[in-house]
Amino acid sequence: SWTKKNLFNGKYFFHKIDITDKNITDRFSASDTYWNEETKEIKYQIAEGSSIDQMLAQWHADIIGLGDIFDREQVSTALKEMMKNNYKPSMRDFVNPWRIFSLNDESGTVICNYPDGINKPKIPIPYCEETMTGFEYSFAGLLCSRNMVDEGVKVASAVRDRFDGKKRNPWNEFECGSNYARSMASYALIPILCGFEFDMPNKYIGFNPYVTDKFRSIWSVDGAWGEFVLDEDKVVISIKEGEILLSSLGLKFCKSISVLKIDGRIIDFNFENGIIYFDGMKISQHMEIIP
Repeated sequence: SWTKKNLFNGKYFFHKIDITDKNITDRFSASDTYWNEETKEIKYQIAEGSSIDQMLAQWHADIIGLGDIFDREQVSTALKEMMKNNYKPSMRDFVNPWRIFSLNDESGTVICNYPDGINKPKIPIPYCEETMTGFEYSFAGLLCSRNMVDEGVKVASAVRDRFDGKKRNPWNEFECGSNYARSMASYALIPILCGFEFDMPNKYIGFNPYVTDKFRSIWSVDGAWGEFVLDEDKVVISIKEGEILLSSLGLKFCKSISVLKIDGRIIDFNFENGIIYFDGMKISQHMEIIP
């Protein structure tokens, strides 16, 4: 694709723009706002920097099962570089002239980093040295969905360590404002780590957690929510509120299924390619699956 050939520098995805070309802003009648006569550069650009949301589209795509938006190997390379460049294990020696959302020995992932040897605009993208929680959570989610779970947990834990109830309010991960909505990107970590997927018109939900020995998590769809519990000898999917109409259940981490119980009754089923098929029914209590 064009992006693969033109917007990947061998390490990460960047913005291809000549920030010294005033004609770019002239074409959009934006020179008064974006052209800086003193530096002879276009202001507020990422340019060759490593942006925290350079693959945000892939995060969205992974959540809803659209597959690869970018080249898979390039995504892997870029994520490793972002952990090297954007993630800061300590802020003590890092200069941030913007708002202070992390400091001293706290960890965080900055909005945009300009590695050594990369040209940083004189007036770069605003807030580039800040750590904003919503961006950090989406980055953590993409790391997890791309099998870099340890790194994803490290990025997310850095946020929670900052908002631990001692240094900052654990219920208000502020960014551009108090109780900022973008921090709710943290919720996406739940379906990502669960490997949760759903297709309600086709009466299907599925789980494929990244941990396959013991795992426990909440799940939710329109009309019902509950708990997914994976033990050594069985899987239990409970419904805490509402009810759900299903005719198939994905458990792609299971090689075989011996027993399926729905609301206490043993149910006939077929198991193919990690999916349990059964006659459609409303479920209001729980499903128990024994491999």
